[in-house]
Amino acid sequence: MTPRHLTRKRAIGLVIALAVTAFVLTVASGVGPSPGVCQSCHRAVVVATEKSSHTAVACSSCHAPGTDALGFRADVIFRMYPSKLFGGEPSGAVQETSRKACLTCHGSVLSAVTPAGPRGLRINHAACAVEATCDGCHSATAHGAEVRWVRGPVMEECIACHREDAVTTECTVCHEGRNETDRLTTGPWQVTHGPKWRQTHGMGDLDSCTTCHPKDYCVRCHKVSVPHDERFGAQHGRIAVLDRKSCQGCHKAERFCDACHGVPMPHPGGFLRRHSKEAKTVTDPVCQRCHAVEDCQTCHERHIHPGNARVSSGLEPPAPGGGDAR
Repeated sequence: MTPRHLTRKRAIGLVIALAVTAFVLTVASGVGPSPGVCQSCHRAVVVATEKSSHTAVACSSCHAPGTDALGFRADVIFRMYPSKLFGGEPSGAVQETSRKACLTCHGSVLSAVTPAGPRGLRINHAACAVEATCDGCHSATAHGAEVRWVRGPVMEECIACHREDAVTTECTVCHEGRNETDRLTTGPWQVTHGPKWRQTHGMGDLDSCTTCHPKDYCVRCHKVSVPHDERFGAQHGRIAVLDRKSCQGCHKAERFCDACHGVPMPHPGGFLRRHSKEAKTVTDPVCQRCHAVEDCQTCHERHIHPGNARVSSGLEPPAPGGGDAR
C-alpha cells in the first residue's frame, strides 16, 4: 500500500472517529440525569430522595451543576450504562457534591449563624466551613442511609479548630437544648463514655478530653499527664522505672517500649556485659535515642582501654603513684 493510500486511510479513520464522537456527545447532551433516568439503576437512592426535603430537586442540580452537566452526561454514557449492561451493580451515592451546587440554594448559611436544628447544634458556616464540602457534615441530607458513608459534624474536629483559633469551647456556644447525658449516650462519644468506658475511653481523641474534664482528671488514674506533653519523651524513662504499672495501664510494655527503643527496655540484667553486641558504634542511632555519645566515651575511655586511654592521650594527668586516674 502506497504512502498516499495510508494517508487517505488515516484521514477516513479520523473523520469516522470525529463523527462517532460528535454523535455520542449529541446523545449525551440529551441524556439528563433526571430522577426518571437515574431511577433505572439507582432506584433505592431516588426513593430515599423523594422522602427528603430535596424531593423537588433534580439530580442534575446537585450532581451536574452548570458547566459540569456535559461531563456528567458523558460519564452516564461511557461508564454507567456500559457497567449496567455488563452486569455491574450500581452503588449508593459516593462522590462528594460540589460546594457551589449546595450554595446555589443554601448561600444564606454563610451570612449568619444557623439556628439550632433538631440536634440542638448551631454552626457558624462562614467561619467553620470555609473550604469544606457540605457532604462532610450533611452527606445523608438527600439520600438518607443510601449513601455509602453517612457523616455528620465531629466535635473533636470542631474543638481542634476552636483551640487553634483561640475560640471558646464552652458547650453553650454551639449546643442548645440537649443535655450532657443525651449527647454522650446518643452521639459518637457513646463508645468512650458508655458502660465500659474504663476499657474504651482511650479509643477517642485524647486531645479532646480537657474540653469537659479538668487537666488533672486523667492524672488521678494514670499518674502522668495524658495525652503526654512534648517534654514527656525526655522524662518517661524515669517515670517508667519508678512506676511501671502506670505505663502498663495503656501500653503493652514489652512490645511498646521495644518497638521504639529497638532493644529490651528497661535493659535486663547482664545487658551491660553484652551491650557491645547490640551497639554497632558509639553513634549507633538506636543507642542515641536515650544516650549521648559522651555517655559511651566517658565509660570506655576510662575503663576499657589498658592504662586509661585518657591518661595516655594526655587528656588527663596520671594519678599519684603512677596508677591511672580511675
